[in-house]
Amino acid sequence: MTMQRLRILIADKRHSQRLLIEKRLNLLGQYRIAPVASYHELDVLTQADAWIFDLVIVNASLATEAGVDMADFIRRSRNIRSAYIYDLNSLPTTNTDSSCAHSALAI
Repeated sequence: MTMQRLRILIADKRHSQRLLIEKRLNLLGQYRIAPVASYHELDVLTQADAWIFDLVIVNASLATEAGVDMADFIRRSRNIRSAYIYDLNSLPTTNTDSSCAHSALAI
């Protein structure tokens, strides 16, 4: 069975974290990976009509630093098919729902 090749974007300001995620995805046979270090780079790549990303893996702290609601940004982007936001503990929240206590959110 042939594995589908996905176009993946990794967004994290820490180079070591981007590299770790990329290497793990490489072990799974995924090589079409674009690593970015800032919200600005993420915004530019996901707004360009030239690329559609099957998966965006993003550290929530990028949204905090940019003052952006990352979940809303991803939902509104027509060039992102699915996303995984991790390190949600860095996001301020007023919601007391226990489902928000997890460290990741898949969209």
